[in-house]
Amino acid sequence: MHKALHMLGKYSLTPWRFWTRAARKGTDTSSLEDSLRLRQSPFCLVFCARARVYRIFTILVLACLMAGAACISAQGETTDAKPANVVTINNKAYVKGPKILLGDIAAIEGIHAAILAKIEIGNASSPGNSRRIDADLIKARIKNSCKSVDSLEVRGASSVQATTLSNTLSGHEMGKSLREFIESRMPWDKKQAVIEIDAPSDIVIAEGVTTIEWRAAPNYQFLGPGTFKGDVLIDGQLEKTVLGRVDMEAYGDVVIAVRAVARGKVLGPDDIETQRMALSRLSREIITKRDQVIGKVSKSSLSPGQIVTTRKVEAPKLVKRYQYVTVKTRLGGVVVTTLAKAKSDGRAGDRIVLLNAKNKEEFIGTVQKDGVVFVE
Repeated sequence: MHKALHMLGKYSLTPWRFWTRAARKGTDTSSLEDSLRLRQSPFCLVFCARARVYRIFTILVLACLMAGAACISAQGETTDAKPANVVTINNKAYVKGPKILLGDIAAIEGIHAAILAKIEIGNASSPGNSRRIDADLIKARIKNSCKSVDSLEVRGASSVQATTLSNTLSGHEMGKSLREFIESRMPWDKKQAVIEIDAPSDIVIAEGVTTIEWRAAPNYQFLGPGTFKGDVLIDGQLEKTVLGRVDMEAYGDVVIAVRAVARGKVLGPDDIETQRMALSRLSREIITKRDQVIGKVSKSSLSPGQIVTTRKVEAPKLVKRYQYVTVKTRLGGVVVTTLAKAKSDGRAGDRIVLLNAKNKEEFIGTVQKDGVVFVE
């Protein structure tokens, strides 16, 4: 353009500039004077004026063309500019739940991708099921949640089908878990117990780390039929509660009499034996070990084969009422022994009241296994 303007200026010299230039070059100015006269003629003046107009017009045309080219270039750059954030909605998506986030159902690019990915779109469906979400709803959630995010473009599918991930918890797995819980809590040796479990049916649960917390019904003694409740936890959160029904039987040794035993008789090793029985059919007062019976006194008569219970026997009386007994007490590092009268019967471990034979003062002592009363 600068070259074009120079050419226009070259051929539109004023008469004075034309003559001055010729004089500088050493040109004969006599012939130039004739030319100047011609230039100063009305015809020449009109011609020069018209040339100036053409020059100005040409300059304006060129300026407009250059401005238009600049606008087209700028428009092209604007059109090609990529938005700062792009959200591409998928056709299908799998979500963990319980909430659906934008990052679960769309591919996000841009400087605010991390912020956009955390936008909550809505609630997920139940595990294994799906829900369809329209793009208009997604755009509305983005607009309401991230008003400060500029230069955002949402593209992709017109809707997305979001399916909640799931797992199947089988009845076999729940039954195995319940059995382990019972074996860790029951008072019986698991080798001596028979546990029949009616496990719950298979259930569909959310994806995650699964644990079951079982608890027995109140006052259940881990014998006979019973019901257990299990809380199914997913990543530590309660998902469902299931019921497991059981029927338990434990077998153990039970002490029985092998011969007739009269009331008040001290039981010896030949009077009793143990027999294996189903414990659920027996009372809680049964005795399972022979040494818990030997040396005790029968409170009532026993017949052969009869089960010996805690109500049938008692520890022998080592001290009788009004009996003089040996009393020992410790004074510093010295043990003092004396006699005192018992004011009540006493068995090993019983605390009884004694009467000092000399000063008639009463005091309390503990009956030992050898019949001696010890005073602390």
